[in-house]
Amino acid sequence: MYHITDSGLSSESTDLDPKRARSYGHYLQRPEAVEAQFYLWRQTKDPKYRAYAWRIFEAIQKHTKVAGGYCGLLTVNGRKIAKKDSMES
Repeated sequence: MYHITDSGLSSESTDLDPKRARSYGHYLQRPEAVEAQFYLWRQTKDPKYRAYAWRIFEAIQKHTKVAGGYCGLLTVNGRKIAKKDSMES
């Protein structure tokens, strides 16, 4: 779902219907998605999983890095990706 959003990050709520696949809502910093790509690469040795993980990492850096840490996002779609004024623990 990461590749269909404007931010490159997936939200907490996602519609998986192929005709209208999209992510709604907010992003709560889920590094597990990058970790899952690592395990997929480790099992298959398919370089596409490393590429997926790198794109997610770059999107995290671009959209969630703030002074002193990383924040969540209010929305993953739209021209302006709105940041939350909080950091998940």
